[in-house]
Amino acid sequence: MPASSPLRVAFLIPGEKSGHDGITDYSFWVAAAAAEQGARVLMLSIHRLPLRDFMERTSESARSRLTVHAPLTQRASASDLAASLREFAPDFVILQFSPHVFHDGRWIYPYLSKVCRALQPYKVRLMVHETWLRAGETASLHNFALTALRRIEILAAFRQLQPAQVFASNPLHLATLTRAGLAPRALPLFSNIPGSPRPASAPAPLNALLADLNVPPADIARLPTAPLSGLFFARISPDWDPAPALARLHAEAAATGRSLVLISVGVTGYSDRGWQRIVAAAGTTPCIRLGPRNPAIITRLLHSADYGLSPTPLPYWLKSSACAAMIACELPVVFSEATVPTDIPLPPSFATLGPDRLQWHRPPPDRVSRPSTPATVWCLLIPEDSPHHAQPGPT
Repeated sequence: MPASSPLRVAFLIPGEKSGHDGITDYSFWVAAAAAEQGARVLMLSIHRLPLRDFMERTSESARSRLTVHAPLTQRASASDLAASLREFAPDFVILQFSPHVFHDGRWIYPYLSKVCRALQPYKVRLMVHETWLRAGETASLHNFALTALRRIEILAAFRQLQPAQVFASNPLHLATLTRAGLAPRALPLFSNIPGSPRPASAPAPLNALLADLNVPPADIARLPTAPLSGLFFARISPDWDPAPALARLHAEAAATGRSLVLISVGVTGYSDRGWQRIVAAAGTTPCIRLGPRNPAIITRLLHSADYGLSPTPLPYWLKSSACAAMIACELPVVFSEATVPTDIPLPPSFATLGPDRLQWHRPPPDRVSRPSTPATVWCLLIPEDSPHHAQPGPT
């Protein structure tokens, strides 16, 4: 990028709110990669940001080019947003869209429409993390009708926005947006931590690792000597039923003469109801909740665990940065479906629920492909006709 004319790009992101941390991490890593490559970056957050954690993971050179305004107050944010953008004068704006951020308890359109009006003077790259445009096959009549209303609201706002480009990471979202006439492009999601392949040497035993993390000795004393460990590293929906997956995991443990242990790391979201439901279904199975930890600790846990447990449905795994982190760390991922879709790319190593035990469709290999790096994704976001566009180098 020419030093005399750095690219100026603004990100509008959800910020830290229960259930939205993955999108915020995704947004931060893309913004940091842009700053590393010489762009001037403005991050505008609707909710609070964990700035200290972010800045500790960013180089000094990138920090000098990264400006953060957070939070924008919910009701004043449209006018605050317009004023901040006028002052910054970006070459384009990246809107990281999740409908939950704009939801006021009943409607999405009133607030989202104000934000879209503030963005209209600029070229907008729209990254759609959640569509809320499709009701599940088993949805109740009420949820089906609510989804239809959300679809009308969101598409009306998108048409008002008229984004220059639309991106999504999941094939089902891409198909939904294509049917809506938005011509989206596929953009790979990457790990929300800087994951790495498992080391050639044996990872640290789980019990020793937990002791290093200051887990109470009484909790460690409950653990078997060589447990079979299932790790949750994602928000956990309170609607997800953990019982079928736990039954198969117990069967796997029994078949190998081991006992099951469940561990949660990171923010579980949804007021912890999902994790509480897992603890209730687990009965006497030890359940350890570690809470938020720094990326290096999470990487060590992903290296030491036996399985990664994904509450995200298999058809939507490509939108899960937690799944990408597990794959980057070569951790086999267990999904709660009994069938495998045939119309989407599949993870390198995963299992679904068989009649009694786990059904492996791609057994754990020695090495798996790593997700795209933030720098690669950042280059994909720059429009091809931009003087700043360049092909990403080796990653």
